[in-house]
Amino acid sequence: MRSVSKMADYEFPDTETLEIPHVLSVRTSVYQAHLEADKQLLQTGLFLEQRANNVAYSIYAKTRAPVIAEILKHHSLYSALTKEVAVPLLYVQQAWKLLEFHETGERSYLTTKVDHFTISFGLNKFRHLLGFSSATSRPDTVQFEPFDSIEEALASVRSIGYDGALHAGSSFNKSHLPITYNTLFTILNRCLTGKKTAHDTATHSMMLFFQGVLFNRHYDYAALIFYDFKDLKAKNVNHLAYPRFLSILIPSAMEQNPDIPRRLSSVKVKSFPFQSIRYPPTAFPPEVQLFDELSRLC
Repeated sequence: MRSVSKMADYEFPDTETLEIPHVLSVRTSVYQAHLEADKQLLQTGLFLEQRANNVAYSIYAKTRAPVIAEILKHHSLYSALTKEVAVPLLYVQQAWKLLEFHETGERSYLTTKVDHFTISFGLNKFRHLLGFSSATSRPDTVQFEPFDSIEEALASVRSIGYDGALHAGSSFNKSHLPITYNTLFTILNRCLTGKKTAHDTATHSMMLFFQGVLFNRHYDYAALIFYDFKDLKAKNVNHLAYPRFLSILIPSAMEQNPDIPRRLSSVKVKSFPFQSIRYPPTAFPPEVQLFDELSRLC
């Protein structure tokens, strides 16, 4: 049986399959050289825990509100919800570990490293690579709508039948939503955030995501993700955040820098497919009248 290193570029046969000693010596030396090169990038002991966040959505996921699958299939967020690329876990861990946010005048951008190459992403490039729509993607529009305040977003959520007190973003819980909207919120919150817990609650940015899709607003959704990268790095979270989006960004750097090793036999970043939704036992029935803005997307 052939043994394969998770952290090297090449496969190396077990010693008993090699009959020529000097071949074993040469291949072992090559293996050790690549292993040491990997360790120089990032010690495996520094790898952050990879928990389910930023998962990939599938319209075939089991839900109690199939109309939401039809809505999302035609929504501009569909690519960002579903796109994923298999890349070496080492590069994703390195990219998050070394990620930095910069602001110079009116320009904001992210920098990190892939192998020994520094790469940067401004908001426009970030938006394009992740598959978010541009400001001019809608007919007769040249710019995004300004984001509503959190108070306005909460008022919008209350208007769809939220069955609970909602005086601040911190008081939101998806269990108070009708099943149809509970389903929509769950998909957005699991696929478009980098948090690993508290999936029943919403951050400020996720509340705007939810309100924006509900009312078909022309928001700059990529900006919400872009600045959430900044906020999570500032919090120094102890898990690997946004692994799917990082995996999408990295190949563009590899295309621009052919000298970056492909590490074809390296372990790949783990995929967490969106498969089903766990509903609260007291959830509302799914029969809910979609209002005009949302029903137009079906």
